[in-house]
Amino acid sequence: MSTVGFEILSSKDQLFIDQVISLGDRNSSTLGHFPKGAFIDQIKKNHIIIGKDGNKLIGYLLFNPVPSKHFIRITHLCLEKDYRSNGIADRLLDQLIEVHGTAFSFLVLNCREDYKSAQKFWQKYGFKPKAVKRSRSIKEKYLTTWVYDLNKTDLFTFSEPSGTGVLLDLNIIIDLRDGFSSEYNVETLEADWLQNDIYYCYSPETLNEIQKDADIERRKKTYKILRKFEEVKIGDKSSFKSICQQLLGLLPKRNNNDIADRKQLATAIISNLKYFVTRDAALLNVADKIFELYSVRVFDPVQFIIEIDQLIHSSNYHPSRLAGADYEIKRCNPSDVVNLTDAFLKRYKSENKSEFQKILSGALSMPKKAETKVVLNSEKILQAIYSWKKANNVMLIEIIRTIKSSLAITLFKQLITYLINRARSENFNTIILNESLLDDDEVNILKEFYFINENDRWIKIIPIGTSSGIELLNDLKPFDSFKFVNKITKNIEVVLKNTKSLLDLERLLFPLKIKNDSIDSYIIPIKPFWSARLFDSISAQEKLFSSDPEISWNRENVYYRSATFRDSIKNPARILWYVSDDKISSRRKIIIGTSYLDFVGVDEAKILYKKYKNLGTYEWKHVYKLASNNAHKDIMALKFSDTELFTHPVSFDKAKLILKNEFGKTYTFQSPVKINESLFHKFYEIGFNL
Repeated sequence: MSTVGFEILSSKDQLFIDQVISLGDRNSSTLGHFPKGAFIDQIKKNHIIIGKDGNKLIGYLLFNPVPSKHFIRITHLCLEKDYRSNGIADRLLDQLIEVHGTAFSFLVLNCREDYKSAQKFWQKYGFKPKAVKRSRSIKEKYLTTWVYDLNKTDLFTFSEPSGTGVLLDLNIIIDLRDGFSSEYNVETLEADWLQNDIYYCYSPETLNEIQKDADIERRKKTYKILRKFEEVKIGDKSSFKSICQQLLGLLPKRNNNDIADRKQLATAIISNLKYFVTRDAALLNVADKIFELYSVRVFDPVQFIIEIDQLIHSSNYHPSRLAGADYEIKRCNPSDVVNLTDAFLKRYKSENKSEFQKILSGALSMPKKAETKVVLNSEKILQAIYSWKKANNVMLIEIIRTIKSSLAITLFKQLITYLINRARSENFNTIILNESLLDDDEVNILKEFYFINENDRWIKIIPIGTSSGIELLNDLKPFDSFKFVNKITKNIEVVLKNTKSLLDLERLLFPLKIKNDSIDSYIIPIKPFWSARLFDSISAQEKLFSSDPEISWNRENVYYRSATFRDSIKNPARILWYVSDDKISSRRKIIIGTSYLDFVGVDEAKILYKKYKNLGTYEWKHVYKLASNNAHKDIMALKFSDTELFTHPVSFDKAKLILKNEFGKTYTFQSPVKINESLFHKFYEIGFNL
């Protein structure tokens, strides 16, 4: 055993790649089938840890980080028979914790209850059972969700993500019924590790098509398969028919199957489902156009599995759909109350109409105390509404709702971004959201923005400035009436020693910056053209961009640059943006603001663009040009969020002098510069005149 070692599997190590895929295939009866393409994709992402004895693979651990929920999902832990029961599984998990333990709060996995030895192993290692649910197998089997707490504090609690609905085409359902393993690896869709993330649905049209089957026994078998899935109910029949008609342009009527395809796809669109899985070539050929028009992604099973970790945790957020859109924010009048009640009443949640109208009337009757506005599209059709009022230093949001559509979640996220920025500009120190009938996606978005649910209210505190140690405890005293703040203060010493917990705390207290040298910081150069498009609303107004700054400002975005410095920038970190010189913009040669660096990715240009195109801003022509017109050339993507624009940007000369005094050399900011914690706070305090 002296030659045994553990490491992240490299995409260049073909010897062990082949052995990992072989070991996974040989154990697919217990692990669930995992396509070769999905293995390759996970290897590229550095999501497989291997154990090896010389040139022989002895086991592997396949995992998926879920940063927005602070956990890592374990997909496979698989060992060669000769190396079981001798500590190798423990050491693979130890390696995962060593590599990622400080950046995440939990490890999570699903394990079938009848796998007794595996259940004993997870318990012995320290995992705790959190939930039990039925698996998707035809036989009655159950899964236990096991959770391992990495933080060892009570500051952050584990909560499973809400499942994402996926509509299955009838051809997929039939393949699952027949156990038919086609080139699309349909059986992969039933893997246990997907259980918590997604739920499968079928359309009413599926029932119509099954009824046409003259084989009664086969028909019974198909109905039995459907028991595992949920039927989607179509409420608005007229809109459904309208969408079916629109789809004629993409899917012309050639036969009865085409009619059924249009109806199934229209079901996904009208029901705001995010994904449609099929092996129909006609649908797959127009997948990009369908996404562009309706924000529904169409995949074959293999594509879906390969993309699933990116898809499931993206909250259906597509600011690209709002880019350049002519949206208008308009104040409401008391005379609008009846129309607004009808438009925004949540009938599907059995909301009482008179009670909602009373809340609206109260807000509209106090225009000087409450700001109540609606968002209209270019056709002057209602899209969203929000209403807030001031109570001392608190912004009280009484109403925030969107009309059900493919853009509803994107618009909700943009409005939350806008209201947080508005609260900061109005010097509020707390936001309390009293909206009681939130959808699951809306709740997930509030969690992403670090709102905390307490006594059926969603709370976000907004301390400002910089702080450390005892200063932080003092800064939190105005908020000690909240239970979660007391939890923070009790665990403050432990939190300050853990980088992941520290960053979580800083995001929770955003925009407060915590002084701690464990958080990396970089000065990143960016051209004025891209700073205006990505985050600088002042420059955007100068350049007369068509988007309304209140709507088009994105909480998160991606900035592409050459991969020359691929090894010099690590996430998570903070960014200071240095806007370079273009001889045109008035906002140039300055450090303009700061963001959080959430992820650094290096890959082929076409792969990175596909991964992040839902964030908008960049078009393929921009990325293609950066890659020297070579779609296969490696470039770098910096995914960032929560940008703050300085009220007092730091000039090039002043920044250069600060760095020269610190490092004894002159920087021109032509390339990224890593700086220490004290310098970051110095720039931050200058930028906000603190």
